[in-house]
Amino acid sequence: MAFALFGYASVAFSLDPRKQIDQYVHDSWNSRRDFPGDAVYQILQTSDGYLWLRTAGGLIRFDGVHFVPMDAVVGKEPVKAIATSTAGGLLIRTTSRTVIYKDGSFADLLPPAPLPDGEIRSVFEAGAQEVLVGSDNFIYLIRDNKIRLLHDYTSWITSFLRDDQGQIWIAGQKALYVYRNGILSISPIAIDKLGAYALALDHERRLWVGMQNGLYQLGLNGRALEPVAPAAIHGRVNAILEDRQGNRWVGTTASGLFRQR
Repeated sequence: MAFALFGYASVAFSLDPRKQIDQYVHDSWNSRRDFPGDAVYQILQTSDGYLWLRTAGGLIRFDGVHFVPMDAVVGKEPVKAIATSTAGGLLIRTTSRTVIYKDGSFADLLPPAPLPDGEIRSVFEAGAQEVLVGSDNFIYLIRDNKIRLLHDYTSWITSFLRDDQGQIWIAGQKALYVYRNGILSISPIAIDKLGAYALALDHERRLWVGMQNGLYQLGLNGRALEPVAPAAIHGRVNAILEDRQGNRWVGTTASGLFRQR
């Protein structure tokens, strides 16, 4: 599978929906050019500048030049989900472990414990010693070392995002959810059964959503999602990130990894 990174200038602007992705400058990596992963599911940047890619081949750290697999430090269990921690590090969830990366080292954040049911799809640090876990049909809260069920029959829960108001957005195949102060609710923003797979805020604090059929942005009215170049980015959008240089990274299942700068 090939991977492409597309981009435009370092000053960040909202995407022009009239332009196709192939009109921008781009870089690309694949299995023949030192990329050790496969399909890209998540892309995150920690405060030390590293990019972290959760791929079908495992967790990979990227320093701008080298892709480094993290199998040796994470352990033998498969990495099911990653998230940026509240301190700017990396939160890693394997089958049973909740691992935190900070200042170049890895440690267990919580005692190891598998979920009561469901396959892990996403993880998020909601607060001190408080972790949200999304699975293939459930949303769990781990607090005080206890696992609590927040919602079931959700189908896949794929991504979490904290906004400027402190509420946490949760992306699912059936709906968008919002969590705040221990209360979970369903967002009125419809996803039309397309499934939400990735969430991000840009420099203007607007919400971006990766869907089954491409990339979307929350409209200025705050009530509906609008497509952004869906024909250029093929397949499901699994990951979205706007880095500190204003580059927007988009990871997909069908057409690889894009960088817009």
